[in-house]
Amino acid sequence: MKNKNLKIIFRLAIAVVLIYFLFQKIDIQPILQNIAKTNINWLLFGFLVAIFAVATSSFRWIFLLRNQGVSLSFWRAFQIYYIGIFFNMFLLGSIGGDAMRGVYLYKETGKKLDTTTSILVERIMGVVSLIFISLFFYLFKFSFFRNTAIEPILWILYSLFFLVVIFYLISQKFNFLKLFLERVLGKRFITIEQVLNSFASTGSNKKLFLLAFLFSVVFNFLNILIMICVAKSLGIYIPAFLFFVVHPIIILLMFLPISFNGIGVREWAGITFYPLVGILTVDILTVQITQFILVIFNSLFGGLIFLFYKTKKLKN
Repeated sequence: MKNKNLKIIFRLAIAVVLIYFLFQKIDIQPILQNIAKTNINWLLFGFLVAIFAVATSSFRWIFLLRNQGVSLSFWRAFQIYYIGIFFNMFLLGSIGGDAMRGVYLYKETGKKLDTTTSILVERIMGVVSLIFISLFFYLFKFSFFRNTAIEPILWILYSLFFLVVIFYLISQKFNFLKLFLERVLGKRFITIEQVLNSFASTGSNKKLFLLAFLFSVVFNFLNILIMICVAKSLGIYIPAFLFFVVHPIIILLMFLPISFNGIGVREWAGITFYPLVGILTVDILTVQITQFILVIFNSLFGGLIFLFYKTKKLKN
């Protein structure tokens, strides 16, 4: 418990320090002035896109669960997903959004291993789809990014991704990843091995797996579309393709467990990468802050669901 509390304090401290130095560097006044002039119609449209994105991700989760032999209705998945978003946003404890989803699903199905695997695969699928979107739009606008300051960073990201894929495929063929983990983890490897075996079985039904990946791409596409809607609401012009190429990198950096909810990391990454393609620091920071406010309001919907949600045992 003491170590968990220290981790929470550390992540909060990192977030506070990053935000403090950010606003020491950036004048907050122009940002507040831009936010005050927000076009509410575009913002409401962005809010609807956020709800639709959660619905899309719920379908992704359903397909992965079906691949594991677990049946879950769309409405139940949608509710549990929103509860996870609420916990991820507002609770500082060790139970994050993914863990909370796992707890709720386990209560309903009693299938701990399949629950854990579905969330793990969903996360990995999310990373792959983000890189897929970024690479697609990079190639689509290759002439724009050629010889820009951000091009080497993009190539490093894409190269690392393909190296990881190659490593995984080779390890599957020669089984050395399993042997390495068994040697390092000892008895704890039994649990890891169960997850790995369950993970390997997720691709057994290729149709469901491909549907899940398709919904993963759509989900991340919609999340980036929210940024575009927010920029429109603020009257800030940033070419849409830049969001699709650059923003996936920022989302991936937010996965690093160094800051509470990615606060500070997101903003510093934004003012680091977007200026490399000609976007003003104050513009991208205004968009990011407004988008974060929208996400907070969206997550409150999960709090309302949490108050009235009742767990029921499913028949699988």
